Amino acid sequence: MDNVENIKASAVNVAGEVVVVDAQGNERPLVSGESLAAGDMVIVGAEGSAELNLGKSETETVPADTAAVLEVDPNTGEIVLVLHSVGSEGLDVTDVQQAILAGQDPTEILEETAAGNTPPTRAGFSAFQSVDRTAEEVIARAGFDTAADDRVLDPYEQSVADALLPPSLYSVNDVRVSEGGLITFTVTRTGGTDSESIDFATSIAGGDSAEVDDFTANSGTLTFAAGVTTQTFTVQTAQDAIFEGDETFTVNLANPTNGGQIADGTGVGTIVDDGTGPGPFGPGPGPDNDTTSFSIGDMSISEGGLMTFTVTRTGDAAADQTIDFATSIEAGDNAEAGDFAGNSGTLTFAQGVTTQTFTVQTTQDAIFEGGETFTATLSNNSAGSSIADATATGTILDDGTGPGPFNPGPGSDDDTTEFSVDSVSISEGGLMTFTVTRTGDAEADQSVNFSTLIGAGDSAEAADFTNNSGTLTFATGVTTQTFTVQTTQDTQYEDDETFTVLLDTPTGGATIATATGTGTVN
Repeated sequence: MDNVENIKASAVNVAGEVVVVDAQGNERPLVSGESLAAGDMVIVGAEGSAELNLGKSETETVPADTAAVLEVDPNTGEIVLVLHSVGSEGLDVTDVQQAILAGQDPTEILEETAAGNTPPTRAGFSAFQSVDRTAEEVIARAGFDTAADDRVLDPYEQSVADALLPPSLYSVNDVRVSEGGLITFTVTRTGGTDSESIDFATSIAGGDSAEVDDFTANSGTLTFAAGVTTQTFTVQTAQDAIFEGDETFTVNLANPTNGGQIADGTGVGTIVDDGTGPGPFGPGPGPDNDTTSFSIGDMSISEGGLMTFTVTRTGDAAADQTIDFATSIEAGDNAEAGDFAGNSGTLTFAQGVTTQTFTVQTTQDAIFEGGETFTATLSNNSAGSSIADATATGTILDDGTGPGPFNPGPGSDDDTTEFSVDSVSISEGGLMTFTVTRTGDAEADQSVNFSTLIGAGDSAEAADFTNNSGTLTFATGVTTQTFTVQTTQDTQYEDDETFTVLLDTPTGGATIATATGTGTVN
């Protein structure tokens, strides 16, 4: 069997007033996690308990108003408990210490003290049987030193109840608040009940992102009167107009009095800058949302010009923010891939920057296409920002009315087409053919109306020709179209007779260069 000095137990959970008297008569408070040895006497006060691990599959509990001695079962070598129910005033620790130093068996001490109370019992998972023994045998088994001549008793002046009080344990919580809010930290004390104090201080520790202007530093001492378990202190955060994201600072606890201990001495204060954090906001005006937003404006330019789009950021941010852009031909657009050079990329906004630009080069050609459109889109904005207007329309003007610059283009490009009609003469009775010419070309069909009339200064009469009117359509690449007028032959000599042909209502962006022609009947 193992030497009893090497057989150990431990305290799993200790609550209330619990002390240990060891084999040498030394007394100490029992705390959770502490090791115990054979021969130790555990004394539990009126409102306490001690859960012990004796190396078995289940723990054992020493209840209130109970003393227990840890002994070794001589048959199994396991530690077992000898429990004695005693009143809190029926056991004096000093008497126990003196008896142990005098060589008395601890269980005999408890048997004497427990007279008239519940008889001693044995607890454990082994089949432990009573063993006849002398006090000297028990002390030897438990590892007691029987030489009492040179022992000095520990001074003991407090009552058992006072000795069993655990030390105070202090902790501080983490808190989040919107920028401008008042942060309230709570310091919690568990354990001790006497009047005690502990210091606190704020700081910017390694890993924190706040700056000194983001909050008002605070430090001081919190005093806990008897029975008080919580105290608070506050930190005022500062509101500004720059988005900084979540910013953190640290609070630390230090210097607990009366033997107090710090269980969790560090708290984190988080300042939220997007308006989602809590208050209160005295004196601040309310949740501060410094989130920035991006937008892009429409743009138009003459064909061949360099189009510049401007992206605007509303608000500001302490860190760089980025946003992506890209051009495309979307549903409803009428530009073609060859009309401009596509562009995409990322724009970076440093602190204080409100606008950034990107350019799109348009392509110049000789075909009138009218206003052609494409789309520029913003996406993938940085955290802490939003997109207020994500799309813009780029319009390529083909009539020379749009702006520049024109680098490398030669200048404002006017691809507008022009219609003109000629004059025709023919002998009386002949079929007159008029030609309408289009100068320039167009991508889409264009048309122009024609008609005949006898205008001021004309000498023909209605019977001299057959009126004609209609519409001429010019497809891409077509430059001329014709219409005819039939003249009337008679037997009278009338000299030359004239009438007028008229062009009007051009479509597709075309204009009319020569609107009238003359028909002469010889």
